[in-house]
Amino acid sequence: MPRALLLALSLSAFVACGKDVDTDGDGLFDEQEAVIGTDPNKADTDGDGLNDLVEDEDGTDPLLADGDGDGYLDPWELTEGTDPNDAESRIYIGNWPYNPDKGDLADVTLDVAGTSEGDQFAHLVLMDQFGEYVDLYDFAGQGKPVLIDISAVWCPPCNALSHWLLTGDDGELTVEQTHPEVREMVESGDIYWVTVLGQNVMGRTPSLETLEKWYESYPDPHIPILSDEPLAYELYVKYGWPTMMVVDDGMILQKDVPTGDRNYYGAFDWLVEYHSTLGAE
Repeated sequence: MPRALLLALSLSAFVACGKDVDTDGDGLFDEQEAVIGTDPNKADTDGDGLNDLVEDEDGTDPLLADGDGDGYLDPWELTEGTDPNDAESRIYIGNWPYNPDKGDLADVTLDVAGTSEGDQFAHLVLMDQFGEYVDLYDFAGQGKPVLIDISAVWCPPCNALSHWLLTGDDGELTVEQTHPEVREMVESGDIYWVTVLGQNVMGRTPSLETLEKWYESYPDPHIPILSDEPLAYELYVKYGWPTMMVVDDGMILQKDVPTGDRNYYGAFDWLVEYHSTLGAE
């Protein structure tokens, strides 16, 4: 018997018997909650932000915050229009993070964004290698830094960096000798690495096909490959390709955009210092 019908029948029975106690005030009588296994002392048994009655009405599982186990909480999926009961229907195909509170961040456009420490990173919504549009502010609020790598398809050092992330072989970049902690943190999930492709081989905005080819060459499932539209590189690439910046979980720049008189690996230096704090009491 469907759960909703079972509840409807039990509701009429409980009312008829006068058993209409609702201790937690969630709209379900205590004895109804006993039927479905929820906690009559908690309005939101699984703690996902939806009370037990709402979950029953919406068809989600009041006992599981992430009913389909796809990494996205049920209320997030309802907000974004994906199916919280189907693991194949999720907010991002790439399983990128999701920040339900990103609307609280200031909506900083490229024309007002700064490039110095303490400035908020521009609000970019860019297409990824799966053809979906990714809101970079979803990476905020996750409790870890984000390395933004703005690269170009035609740029040998850009390709070398992605090759190093994938294999550990840095060629002539020397990053493995000087900054091994960065790759270690990407692999362990202690930081996010986001690659934004600013130009294809013709110097134009990369297409989905270009993103797919880059991902085919450097298939790291933890790294989104994004097409730079609208052209963030015009603001952030001041010295050369690739340009790397670190933002914290509030999307605030922790390291200035590199310029001619600055350390090319300044963002990596910051991350090495951050690495030293991991696990510290």
